[in-house]
Amino acid sequence: MDHKKTKTIRAIYVKILYYLNTSTSVNWGSQATSAGMRHLVSESCPNADFEPFDLPPLPLKWFPYLRIIADVLLIHYIKKNNKIGLELLLRWYGIHPEKYHQCDAVVFNGEGTIHHKSGHFFRLIASLYAFKINGKTVISMNQTVDIPIKGMHADMIKLVYPRLDAVYTREPVSCRLLQNLGIENSVIGDAAYALPQMTADEIDALARKYELPVDYIALTGSSFLEKNKKSVGKIISVIDAIKEIPYPIVFLANTKTDLYLAKKVEKVRDIRTISYKDAKYREGMAIVAKARLLIGGRQHPNIFAAIYGTPFIGLEGNTHKMKGVIELLQYPIPSMNWNSDQAELSNLVKRILNDEIDFSQVTVPVVRAPNIL
Repeated sequence: MDHKKTKTIRAIYVKILYYLNTSTSVNWGSQATSAGMRHLVSESCPNADFEPFDLPPLPLKWFPYLRIIADVLLIHYIKKNNKIGLELLLRWYGIHPEKYHQCDAVVFNGEGTIHHKSGHFFRLIASLYAFKINGKTVISMNQTVDIPIKGMHADMIKLVYPRLDAVYTREPVSCRLLQNLGIENSVIGDAAYALPQMTADEIDALARKYELPVDYIALTGSSFLEKNKKSVGKIISVIDAIKEIPYPIVFLANTKTDLYLAKKVEKVRDIRTISYKDAKYREGMAIVAKARLLIGGRQHPNIFAAIYGTPFIGLEGNTHKMKGVIELLQYPIPSMNWNSDQAELSNLVKRILNDEIDFSQVTVPVVRAPNIL
């Protein structure tokens, strides 16, 4: 893997293909990620066309377990360097061969798909290999990697990632995992960190229409939670843990699951909900920036909090990404899980609000475009 290509390479980029394109997602974090990626590319390659690529839904929607056959074949074709078989199978997966000739470089936004619970994993990693063997510069970045060290996922990563021009992770836990697989990579942080920081006036203007109280605690859900009674109970438990705190709770529901849970919780607890239907990511950033405290398991709202100096308590999600964010930021509060003791959580919130925890060592990364662009 060559990380030392000269900047003259920029002159040959006419079109840069970008995916996953999360700009149209309801999720504020996904919106911010795509905006950050576009910003990085525009700064580094201002004359190149930046073309988002929208992949179709995965096939076999009602029988997803059958995709294991295709995924095994993808690994086989890559091992054998069978270009024809690989491209035919990826065509079945919705990536047409002509796409490999419609760009000069690929910037892959790994976002939250490079983990063993993701149905998109094998199609995405195999597609990077297909672009690479068709002579394109391929960069994989903005990703949490959470896979077993042994098994099909590790086999695929080890076949493909060493062939790419650069691999970047967004936090150190994923970096170490890839290193343990023998894959060279660097941490450059989440693309959301790259967005130009809003001024206090901009924050006030964006938040004004929501008529927020002077002091409030923001609460989010988590990728760990699902649309069920058990998850509703976990959110209620967090709310009850801080019931003695004299600040209203604003639930930031920036996914469909979060909004479902918020509507259930509203029936039994006094909260206000602001959802993805009410606001886009910049408004979400402003609301987080003005909160006294943020509690939750959504990675990007916690990143927003770090950027704008709002203390947060990170609750774990469906991968190790929260641990990674905590380590990257040198954050003084370790991540907690949704089963944490209520008294422990209550005491922690009081200590934060009483300025008893030192946040002076928190380091928000400065993310710049990789030199390879």
